[in-house]
Amino acid sequence: MTTEAMPEPPPKQLLFDFFAGKSTALQKQWIADWLKESENRVLYYQYLNEWESQHPQYRADVQPALDRFRAAVQQVETTPEPSPFVAVSRGDSWSSRSIWFWAASVLLALSIGGYLSRGVIRYETYHTAYGETRTFKLSDGTTVALNANSTLRVPRWRFGQQGREVKLDGEAEFSVSHLPNHQRFIVRTSTDFAVEVLGTEFVVYARDQRRKVILSRGQVKVLYQPGKQLLMKPGDWIALSESGQLQRKITAQPAKFSSWKQHRFTFDQTSVAEICQLIHENFGLTVRVTDSTLAQRQISGVFKAEKPDELVDDLVDLLQARLVKNGDRIDIQPIVN
Repeated sequence: MTTEAMPEPPPKQLLFDFFAGKSTALQKQWIADWLKESENRVLYYQYLNEWESQHPQYRADVQPALDRFRAAVQQVETTPEPSPFVAVSRGDSWSSRSIWFWAASVLLALSIGGYLSRGVIRYETYHTAYGETRTFKLSDGTTVALNANSTLRVPRWRFGQQGREVKLDGEAEFSVSHLPNHQRFIVRTSTDFAVEVLGTEFVVYARDQRRKVILSRGQVKVLYQPGKQLLMKPGDWIALSESGQLQRKITAQPAKFSSWKQHRFTFDQTSVAEICQLIHENFGLTVRVTDSTLAQRQISGVFKAEKPDELVDDLVDLLQARLVKNGDRIDIQPIVN
C-alpha cells in the first residue's frame, strides 16, 4: 500500500481546508504528527488567526438580544394568554418568558466563549502549578523565572517587532534583553498597573489586589493608577496596597526577593500572618494562626523548602507552637501550659 507524501511545512491551503473541516483522514493524521513539534504550533496559530479573519464565525450581538428579551417580557406581562407555540407538561411549565430568557443566555454565552477563544489563539500562556517554578526564554531573548501558582501571557505574533508587552498574574523575575531599536518591555498586571523598562532585571509580584516591584539593576518606570508614574533605581522596593497606597523602600539585597528560584524563602521582619499567606499563594495550603499575638510576631531568616510541610514545620518549631490538622487546613496554635 502506498501513502501520499506530504510537504514540509504544510501548504497554507492544506491547513485552511483543515480549519474548514475538509481534510481527509490522512491529512488530519499528518497535521497531528506535525503539531507534535512545539515550534510548528506558532505557524499553525498564525494560519488559524488568518483563516478566522477571512471566515468570521457567528458573533452574538448581545445588546439587541437583551432589548428583544425585555420587550418580550413586557409583552408577556400584558398578554395573559399563553403562547400557542409553548407546550406545557405537568410538573415542568415553560413560559414565553423562560424561552426568551434561555435564548438571551445562550447568545450571551456564545459571545463570551468567542471572546475567550480568541485570547487562547493570540497569546501563548506559561503557567506554573503550586510548588512549581519554571525558567524560560522569550523570543526577544528575555529570560523569565516564573514563581509557583503564576501565569504569564505572551503575544504569539510580532512580539519584539511591534511592541513587547506581557501580562502577569502571580510572581516572576525578568531579565530583559535590550534591543537595537530600544524597544520598551512592559509587564502589565492589570488595567491600572504596569512596569515599563528598556533592559534590566527586576521582580514583579501581582496577586489579588496587591502589587510589588523590586529592581536589581537598570531602571524601570512603574505606571499605577490613572496618570501616575514612578521611576525606580537599583535597590528600590515599592508596593501598592489593596487600598491604592504606594510604599517605597530601599534594599541592599534585591536578589533575596527572587530566592524562591532556589526554593528558598527569605524573611526580613515578616509577620507570621504574611508568611501564612505566602504559603497559600505558593503551595495552595491554607494555614491559620488562631492567636492574634502569634500571628503578628515577626520572623527573619532564610528557609529552604520545596514542600509546604517543610516550611510549616520550621515555622512551628521557631514559634514553639503546636500544629493541628483540621481537614484541608492547618492551624497553628500557641502551647498552653
